[in-house]
Amino acid sequence: MEKVHKLLKKELRIFEADHTGMPDYALESSGGSVLSTRCTVQYNERSRTQKLFGISLWFTSYSPRTVIQRKGYGASAGECWAFYGGHGFLTIGLSDRINVTAVSYEHLPIELSPDGHISTAPKNFLIWSYQDIDDRHSRILLGNFTFDAYGDPLQIFYVQHWDQRLTNIIELETLTNWGSYVTCLYRFRVHGHALKVLPEFSEESEQSNLSFSNIQAKLDERD
Repeated sequence: MEKVHKLLKKELRIFEADHTGMPDYALESSGGSVLSTRCTVQYNERSRTQKLFGISLWFTSYSPRTVIQRKGYGASAGECWAFYGGHGFLTIGLSDRINVTAVSYEHLPIELSPDGHISTAPKNFLIWSYQDIDDRHSRILLGNFTFDAYGDPLQIFYVQHWDQRLTNIIELETLTNWGSYVTCLYRFRVHGHALKVLPEFSEESEQSNLSFSNIQAKLDERD
């Protein structure tokens, strides 16, 4: 019984720690920002009507910034950035230069969908790492992933291709969605490790093209 209690406490801590238990370097309140949406065409349909005594007063729509904002304990229907089609871009400036280890995407739970399905959810998507937002030759593909609309609302995707360089620019490129003419993005997170202090290297070691694991080992030796 004690083991069950400890397990429940651990899961509760993870849930309270932004549902993942990992830092989110894309989070706007921590310094993340939306740098570009490139050629993506925003869906400008008014997503929510604000009423007083049954009278419509104004309409609310959501910008790309909503994708990197924390929304309490989860997503609510319509609180998303919507764009036409399945192909779109969201380029994000991270709060620090990091080695990206994973990203996570959280969509509206299908149980909360008014029509009982979430065809606007992204399906296939790419994650790119940039050194310079204007230099596409500097980008590296970190992975090609699929979000399962019938799986958990929050899914974590670990990078398939390691980028040894530190980066503070990540791009989410959605390729398809689950059947709608509009794609809606609710919450996107970027996880990784920030190297605050790099070790000193000799001229010989600088020429040996040290990998990230070598650098991390040197940092561990300093601790």
